[in-house]
Amino acid sequence: MNALFCPWREFAWALHSVVGVLALCCFATPAVRADQVSPPSAWVVTSQFGDHLFKMVPAEGRFVGDKYVITKEAFGVAYEVDQKGDFVERWRTKGWFAQRGWLSEDGRYFVRKGPWASDYEGRTDLAVAFYDRGKLLKQYRVKDLIKNPEALVQTASHYFWSPEVQTVPDGLASKSFHLVMADKTTYQFNIATGEITETGRDAGAKTMLELDAERGRNALARGQKLWSAFPARVAMEKLFEVTRPSADPEMSMSSVHFDGPEWCAYLEPKKALAFPVQVRAVIPVVKGDELAFEISPEELLGALERLVAHPWVKTRWEEDAETRPSGIRVRITGDRLHWDTEELLGLFKLSGKYPSKSIDVKALRPWCQAIVDEPGQRYTSLFFNVQTGDLILPDRSVQGAAPLCLDKMGVEK
Repeated sequence: MNALFCPWREFAWALHSVVGVLALCCFATPAVRADQVSPPSAWVVTSQFGDHLFKMVPAEGRFVGDKYVITKEAFGVAYEVDQKGDFVERWRTKGWFAQRGWLSEDGRYFVRKGPWASDYEGRTDLAVAFYDRGKLLKQYRVKDLIKNPEALVQTASHYFWSPEVQTVPDGLASKSFHLVMADKTTYQFNIATGEITETGRDAGAKTMLELDAERGRNALARGQKLWSAFPARVAMEKLFEVTRPSADPEMSMSSVHFDGPEWCAYLEPKKALAFPVQVRAVIPVVKGDELAFEISPEELLGALERLVAHPWVKTRWEEDAETRPSGIRVRITGDRLHWDTEELLGLFKLSGKYPSKSIDVKALRPWCQAIVDEPGQRYTSLFFNVQTGDLILPDRSVQGAAPLCLDKMGVEK
C-alpha cells in the first residue's frame, strides 16, 4: 500500500474562509491561524439608558519617508444628553485608542478592552483598563489574568485571549464588570476601583480552536455515518483504503464543479502502483444522507493504473532524485474523475484541439485531474483522459496561454 504524502499541501486544499478560519475536511487543527488587524475607525457607545455616550476617535498620521508620523493623537469624549437633547461634554481622554469599551449608567466610569495582542511569549498586552472620568484607575495585562496560557489562540501575527463564545458576555452589570478569558476563567471587577471582586469559571466558554475541533469531530462523525450507509462501501474498501471521511453541511470545497452538501475522504489504492498515488474524493450528498458516488472502485483503480503508465508521467520518475516527484494527487467527484470542470473546458477552448460546445457529463467523466508533487513545494497540474490517453498540461507561466496537449504516446498533438 502506498504511503500518504504531502499532508500539509492536502490540508491547504480544504482551507476556506469561515469566520476567519478553517480546514475541516482534513480536520488537523493548525497551531497558527491567519489574521488581519482591523483598521481603527471612530465609534460610539452609550450608557444603559442612552442618556450618556462616549465617542472614540483613532489617531491620524502620515508617512514621512518610511516612517509613520502621528499628526493627531487618538482621543475619546464622554457626553451627557441634556433635556434639550444637546450633548454636554463631561470628560475626555487622549493618547490611546480602544476597539471596544463600556460606559457606566451614570457616564462616570469607562472600561476598555485592550487592542489586538501580539506579545504571545510575554503576554504583556493590555487586557482591560478601568477609568473614572477619563483618569486611569487600574489596568490588567493578559499575564495578570490568564491562568492557563496554553488556552491562548495564536495567529500569524497576534493571539486571542478571549473566547469566541461564552455563557455570559463581557460587559457591565450595575457597578460590576464581567470578563471571560480564553482558559474559561471569569472575573468580576468593581468598576469604581478596578479591583477584582470575584473569580470563577465559565464551562461553556470556547475558543476558536475549541469550536473548530468540535465542528471537526461532528463532521467526521457525520462523514463516517454516511460512508457506513453507502451501499458500495464494501466493494470500494476491497480496493481502496478510505480514510478521514467527513461531511460538514456548512463547508464547501473550492473548485468543485457542483454546489451543495459534500462528503469528502482520501482513497488510497491497496494495490501497489508504480508511483505513490492518493485520491481526494469530494462527493455530493443528496436527499440529506445519500452519497451520489457513481464511480466504481474498478473504474477508479483502472484510471490510476493508466495514469501512472502514461509516458510523460513515467518519464518524470526517471529524473534525478533532486527533481523527481514525490507522488501524485488525484481529485474526483461523484460522476467524473475531476473536480474542476470549468477549468477543463477552459483548457479545451485554449487548446483548440477538443470540441467543447456539446460535451456532456459522459464525455467529461474520463478526464482525470491530477497534481504531480515536485521538490521544493512545486507541482504540475494536468488533466488525463483515461480512455484516449490524451494529457493536457496547462501553461501557468502565461495567462491565457494554450496548454501543452500530448497523445497517449507522449507526443505533442
